[in-house]
Amino acid sequence: MESPITPQVQYIKVKEIETALSSLWEKHRGENLIHASLFNLVIYVKKDLREAYLQDIGKTIIRKYPCRMIVVTEYEHTQEEFLRAYVTDLKPDEKSTIFCDLIHFEVSESYRERIPFVLLPHLLPERPVYLLWGDDPLKKDPVILKLESRATRTIFDSESSGNLIDFAKMILAHQKNVFCDIADLNWARNSSWRDLFANAFNSPEKIKLILEAKNIIITYNTVETESFSHTKIQSIYFQGWLATKLEWKLETVLGSQNEIAFKYSSPYGGVTVTLAQGKNNQIPPGRILSVDLYSHHNERINLVRDSKDGHRVAIHHCSAHTCNMPTYYLLNNEVAGNSMMREIYNQGTDPNFLNVLQLISSCKKEMLL
Repeated sequence: MESPITPQVQYIKVKEIETALSSLWEKHRGENLIHASLFNLVIYVKKDLREAYLQDIGKTIIRKYPCRMIVVTEYEHTQEEFLRAYVTDLKPDEKSTIFCDLIHFEVSESYRERIPFVLLPHLLPERPVYLLWGDDPLKKDPVILKLESRATRTIFDSESSGNLIDFAKMILAHQKNVFCDIADLNWARNSSWRDLFANAFNSPEKIKLILEAKNIIITYNTVETESFSHTKIQSIYFQGWLATKLEWKLETVLGSQNEIAFKYSSPYGGVTVTLAQGKNNQIPPGRILSVDLYSHHNERINLVRDSKDGHRVAIHHCSAHTCNMPTYYLLNNEVAGNSMMREIYNQGTDPNFLNVLQLISSCKKEMLL
């Protein structure tokens, strides 16, 4: 399988990387091109179905933020022993006057412990280092610890984890032992709905309505792809964000094959948040399709994506006696790379994210499988 980033590969020895980079710069001399590297982006992936997805995130990022990209692809279950490299240049698009460089390491499982020693010398000095870790974060991996010693921010992807509760506990423990910021792509993927709620409930009357919620039904997209199968995570994060921001107390979690119900207590009474399944082949896996909120005073707010234009959300508000005309909201672009870009330029580890992880870590494991 050829690399999704570059179709032509000419392997070189690791010690020849800097010479190859110099040759790239010389090749573009006199072409009115600018060599730009705002930061270092390190992507660690396994040679599997998610490799193309994670590398495509990198391609999306350089269209807006040129950087030095270093990709490590680990080959598991191979009898060969190898550590090989190649270097190439990347342009955001054919018309761009900017280019950046890509260093790609391919390594067998038996040689993986050498990765930090061959990678770290090629980080551009005095620039941020963003590490996208595409392996199962639950593994106690010494390689990531060595890479994190130079990282500004480590971005995990909980999609790669086998269990969300174990992932939450691991991140909470991990962030106490490293000096870099920590983020999760699934947390970034539902940022558009957090922004929507912050805008939709922006007055005392509307805040009171959500504080007095009795039932909330969150419908999420269960359509799976080769790269995504844990479609509940984003809606679990979203309901956890609501609960922690509103200071609800978790009482219990009830799960079935098709639904998960989180039962909370609030100063206004009990609150049940139900995660329900839906399907829309036009929307990425796991994205929220609609949110229905019912208050203790028989008011209802329904927020639902347009079935054809997934960025458009209609907001309906009905009381016991009247229904208002719907208003509309445009979600931020939910392209995969945009989630990563948001995480790159956020400062610090989001305390809201840590609060949600604390909530999730208190749940019983079998409820969130």
